[in-house]
Amino acid sequence: MHSLNGFNQFTCILQPKKRIDMLSTFALQSTLHNRSTILRILHENIDAQRALIIPHGLKNNIAWQLGHIMSVQQGLIYGLSGLPMKLPMDFIQKFKKGTLPNDQIPPLEELVSLFTSTLKEVTEDYHAGRFTQYKPFQIFTGVQLTNVDEAIQFNMAHEMYHMGQTWNILNLILGSEGKPTVTN
Repeated sequence: MHSLNGFNQFTCILQPKKRIDMLSTFALQSTLHNRSTILRILHENIDAQRALIIPHGLKNNIAWQLGHIMSVQQGLIYGLSGLPMKLPMDFIQKFKKGTLPNDQIPPLEELVSLFTSTLKEVTEDYHAGRFTQYKPFQIFTGVQLTNVDEAIQFNMAHEMYHMGQTWNILNLILGSEGKPTVTN
């Protein structure tokens, strides 16, 4: 097992016993920017019905990607910190690793609203110092996440992967309709 502890060297003390990691702050800001960008692109190019299309050869759709991103974020950051997750457990179960889209996916408008609010809540809770404990967790590569800072930083990478998948699905849908694909 490997730990990312060596990467947490850019820590600043804001108050006694209240630590804010600069890399985690960057990861949260970057994730907010990335989520805003993908939502803007989806708003300009897709509707609720098309967000449910599963392109040929793929296993999921845009709506599932959004739900999965939030489900993993909640488990990695809140669940492993011993705090109540901000999304209901049935939501988490629908989108956890290994699941596939079904007819129980919430409406796109709800997913978009949650996509914004869940990140805002994590950011607020992080800066308020609410994540005081963390249950170590080994990700699929064998790296051990040992604290919330590592979880936030890994979550950014996880979200980037799934946003790339979302972008790919969007372009497959647009291409199948003879529309130009989206580059930025």
